[in-house]
Order: sequence, then structure tokens, then C-alpha cells
Amino acid sequence: MNAYIKLLTLALIPWSLFAQESGEVSVPLSSPGEIGTLEIDIKRGSIKVLGTNRSDVLIKYSTIEVEEDEHAHHEDQHASEQKENTAGLKKISQPKFNLEISENDNEVDIESESWFTGIDLTIEVPRYFNLELENYTGKLIQVENVLGEINLESYTGTIDAKNVSGVVNASTYTGNITVSFNEVKKDQAMAFSNYTGKIELTLPPDYAANFKMKTVWGDIYSAFDMKINKSPSTLNKVDGENFKLSTDEWTKASLNGGGPEVMIKNFSGGIYLRKKG
Repeated sequence: MNAYIKLLTLALIPWSLFAQESGEVSVPLSSPGEIGTLEIDIKRGSIKVLGTNRSDVLIKYSTIEVEEDEHAHHEDQHASEQKENTAGLKKISQPKFNLEISENDNEVDIESESWFTGIDLTIEVPRYFNLELENYTGKLIQVENVLGEINLESYTGTIDAKNVSGVVNASTYTGNITVSFNEVKKDQAMAFSNYTGKIELTLPPDYAANFKMKTVWGDIYSAFDMKINKSPSTLNKVDGENFKLSTDEWTKASLNGGGPEVMIKNFSGGIYLRKKG
């Protein structure tokens, strides 16, 4: 009973870490052996999540400094303001890195509001785990060997998921999206989008779905024999306008008789559908 109360209390108290260059934290789960959720929201840095046989969540972190030219650009923007407002004052140093970790009812939350000192995270989770991962800018969001509902979002950075099962939704503004599935959950839609970079999916041979795809400056390639649903170009009336017509062209195709919708939207880059060997 005492151990349970202590664990529950610990689960409700966040860890706050400041101004540390690197370290690791082992986070116990309220219900080990049951599926949980990892939610990450960081402003700058990379995220790597590995599915393992552990019953807790291991978080390894290390700080990264903003490149000198970017930091200098930010300082130039505020140089005149500082000269006017700091005469006769002494500068007081403050932490430039923060990381908050909390666990409640098998949901592990990791947040960092640091912009100019980023953070690289390498995290080991139980193989059956849901993921909600988001970084604003960073080199990479990477996931390996996880089974669950996986949502990945970045603004500038590559998204790479390997040997995953379940459902994946991924979006980034600048960077490639590469997802390799072992298994895909049936009867559930997925969506993938970026602006610059390729989108590449590797799918099981027997996967059945309806695909809705578009790329403006790129091409679509498939290793599957897909049924292309051709439809004539149409002009559609836009709701709420007195008179406005617009075209919205998508390539629609069914795979293995069709199924849930998989939306893939790109602007400057190709779309590649590969068959898992």
C-alpha cells in the first residue's frame, strides 16, 4: 500500500530540470504492462523514440546550442533596444534551458519552452505505446519498433519511422517523411503532408486502402498495382461565396480492393509507395 501511494504521488509531480548539459531520467508508469501514451512538445531539438521490452520510460537528454550566426541575428534585432534600456544596469544571468517531465495514469508528458538552447531527446518506451511527438524546429523526429497510434508533427525537420505498426499521421513543412510499416491497423484513416521534401511509405503487400494523393512539383510512384479512379476535371462552387468556382485535383486510387482513406499531400517533392519485402 505504501509503495502504491508513493508511486502515485510521484506520478503527479513533474520533474523540472534547469541548465544541465545532459542526463537521463527513468519514469515509472502508473500501470506497467498496459498501453500508455508519450506526449512531447519541444520548440527546438530532435526526438528519437525506441520501442523496447522495458516496463518504464527512459529519457535521455542533452542540450544543443543555437548556431552562432542565428544567435547573432537575434541579438542584432535587439541591440538598439538594449543600448537604450540597460545603461547603468547590471545583467543578471538566467537559465536558458528547461525541461519538464510528468507522468499521470500511464501518460508521460515532456515539454520544453527553450528556443535558443535546444534539446536532443532519446527515449525508450514499451513497444506497445501511443506517441504524440511535436517539435517546431530540429533535425529529426525518429521512431523505431513501436506499435500504437503515432502522430508526428514538425515545422522544419525530417520525420523517419521504421518498423512501426498501427496507425501513423505525419506532417512537416520542410523535410522528408519516411515511414516503414510492419503492420497497418485496419479500418483507420491516415494522413501525410509536407511542403518541401519527399513522402515515402513502405506498406505490407496485403494492405487495403483508398489513396487520395497530390503533389504540385513532383511525381507519384508506386510498387503496387493500384486501381486509378479517373474522373474528369471539374469546377466546384465554393460555399459562402456569391460566385466563385475552383478546381481541386487529386489522384485517387484503390489498393487491394480499397479501405480507409490515406491522404498524401505534397507541394515540392515526390510521393513514393513501396512494398515491404
